[in-house]
Amino acid sequence: MIEKNKIKIVWASDIHLDHCNEQNKERFFDDIKSHSPNFLFLTGDISNGTEIQSDLIHLQKHINCPVYFVLGNHDFYESSIQKVNFLMNDLKNISDQFHWLTNESFLSLTKNTAIVGHDCWYDAKNGLAMPSKFVMSDWFLIEDFVKYSGGRSFYYYSRALNDEQGLIMFVQALAQKGVNHITKQINDAISANHKKIIVLTHYPPFKKSHIFQGNIGDELSQPWFTNKTLGDALMTFAKNHSDVEFNVLCGHTHGQCMHSPLKNLHVYVAGAEYRIPQIAGVLEEEEV
Repeated sequence: MIEKNKIKIVWASDIHLDHCNEQNKERFFDDIKSHSPNFLFLTGDISNGTEIQSDLIHLQKHINCPVYFVLGNHDFYESSIQKVNFLMNDLKNISDQFHWLTNESFLSLTKNTAIVGHDCWYDAKNGLAMPSKFVMSDWFLIEDFVKYSGGRSFYYYSRALNDEQGLIMFVQALAQKGVNHITKQINDAISANHKKIIVLTHYPPFKKSHIFQGNIGDELSQPWFTNKTLGDALMTFAKNHSDVEFNVLCGHTHGQCMHSPLKNLHVYVAGAEYRIPQIAGVLEEEEV
């Protein structure tokens, strides 16, 4: 009988290390290390734009295993998309243990299983985006968004965004770029005969995978907590490739849930709590 080797993966999301004291950080790091993982998966909101690189380096040194990750909206706070992207690309010069999937081709975990991913962003296509009565801190704390919001003072004086349509077009372009990347990598992984594909992203791809306080998010929050473009693409893949299993790992909502729109398409959303980072799941993949 051939003995199978097991690859162990720890997954976490929305750990917000910038909100943690050192004691809670160390407890979290030790918790990961106790599982002796072969890989750590992170699905965004790791820190903020000024501390993200140093927090990732600190984390990886402690757990001493490869880190596969994507970013969330909070990872750009107090900075810009371009600046944070530069820092993430620079991680390759610091250690080959970092894999920012937004800038990577698909990676084979086993002969059967591949991993793909992208930050992606929300796309304002579910729910009611205009006129929005729901405000995201992103629009005031990320440099790229300020021209659309007008800044916090402008918004609270006028009770409206400076350019709401421009903001929607901007996030939809970001989301589409991410979906284009994921689509290409899934196609390549399927061409390489992978029968299980793990997708890392930050934003849930379906309305039913956005859970807030035990219920599906309302129509005003849905635009900013889901990526319908990604959901539509995943549904097409799953329908066209019934012999392939698709598992999506994501976060953003802080509401834990598991949603399976098709028998071969499963979405897992991590629960989270500020200042208390926690493991969302421990996965095992087998390889002969």
